[in-house]
Amino acid sequence: MAMVIAQFAGNFHEASIGASIKAFYKKLSLFPILLLPTVVFAKSDVEKAGDAFVLVLPAAAFSTAFFHDDWTGGVEYAKSLATTLAVTVVLKEPVTKTRPNGDPQSFPSGHSATAFSAATFMQNRYGWHYGVPAYATAVFVGWSRVDSDKHYWEDVAAGATIGALSSYYFTTRFGEKTHASMEWMPGEFVARVSMKW
Repeated sequence: MAMVIAQFAGNFHEASIGASIKAFYKKLSLFPILLLPTVVFAKSDVEKAGDAFVLVLPAAAFSTAFFHDDWTGGVEYAKSLATTLAVTVVLKEPVTKTRPNGDPQSFPSGHSATAFSAATFMQNRYGWHYGVPAYATAVFVGWSRVDSDKHYWEDVAAGATIGALSSYYFTTRFGEKTHASMEWMPGEFVARVSMKW
């Protein structure tokens, strides 16, 4: 999985945006497959719902970028998601914390990291009308992990922080542009700065 994440992240350093977008969609198609076993073997309805929403949130983030014809946003979220997954996987190995159900690798919660990465991206990029339902869904995903004895609250909080910080780092506001111009005319100099909100 770490190799898939590294390859996923590496494709976005290519010079060609077109090649990056193609690679991005190829790697995106792998993401639900990686999490499919957790959905299939979930035990309770709450756990099944949490496992489903952890797939829905990234799909919603990418779909929102697609429907806004926002390729830059799609690439920003792909970078955020790849970083979130990489940090989560890297931390799970050395931190030997046991889950409430006795399984290993409790810290941090990958479900929470993924959910909050998507929610923070949507809020930062497109505003609170996207962020509020996304955050509500992400909170449910985190709660479902505690309710199903997969994680402790601190695991969920750590995962949420990793996902949120990753999206804060990579995401810019959609449509926000600053434009500066200068005009030199005989006898006067005019500088203009405008910002679209």
